[in-house]
Amino acid sequence: MEFCYHCMCQIENRKAHTCPHCGKSLKPGEQKSRFLKPGTILGGKFIIGEPLGAGGFGNTYIGWDSLLFRRVAVKEFYPEQYCSRDGATVHASEERLAPRFAKGLGQFLNEARHVAALHEVQGVVEITDFFEENGTGYIVMEYLEGMDVRKILKKSGNKKDYAWCRRVILTILYTLREIHRRGVLHRDIAPDNIFVTDEGIIKLIDFGAAKNASLLESNSDIMLKTGYAPIEQYSRNREQGAYTDIYAVAALFYRMLTGQTPIPANKREAGDTLISPSQMGV
Repeated sequence: MEFCYHCMCQIENRKAHTCPHCGKSLKPGEQKSRFLKPGTILGGKFIIGEPLGAGGFGNTYIGWDSLLFRRVAVKEFYPEQYCSRDGATVHASEERLAPRFAKGLGQFLNEARHVAALHEVQGVVEITDFFEENGTGYIVMEYLEGMDVRKILKKSGNKKDYAWCRRVILTILYTLREIHRRGVLHRDIAPDNIFVTDEGIIKLIDFGAAKNASLLESNSDIMLKTGYAPIEQYSRNREQGAYTDIYAVAALFYRMLTGQTPIPANKREAGDTLISPSQMGV
């Protein structure tokens, strides 16, 4: 079976140069060394396509479930600060970093287990499988068609009207209430982790367990979303809770209404100079 690795639609005409479904070239493009080669098979059934995105702790690919015949999204644990790739295999870039890599991988898979248990919560992206392979871990999720809030804002003059923002925020709060009741934190609420499907369904994606400060060796290692992360995420020693997500939701609301990312929490702690939305004409 031939696929377009951009949209994972089946290609019947093997002589075609462009995909009749998405219009993109069927010619393999140059791939960065951090990514799996399109066509790689994981778990004996998931065919990997082109990358959908990449961050400090992972790569996300479009994929195809060859048993259920449907598109999926596959996230790969890939902490770029302390790992490298040799073919398909991922490993710590230095021997001294191996314990940190192993601990991060364990937390990545453990969080997948917790999020998979939230399958009945409509506002959370559904996890259908997770496993270890190639020296690292993979999470298989439902494939969503639509756009994340970061891209929506970019296409909308950098901010949105109050009614739209209110609907997004209330949906997120209702979703967080359900996941917090189950003892799970998101830890990474930000515009790129709120997804709006083509049908208008709002979903939380990309839980930030791998970025949890408890995994890291020093405060200088902490990776977070500047402007959205509350003060407790700047330290290994401060306790995190439901309030950690609520701060980030408030920061998201501010960003969507004003077009400005809030001043980072660590710069607000000594003296808060954040300008209120009303002062900005909202």
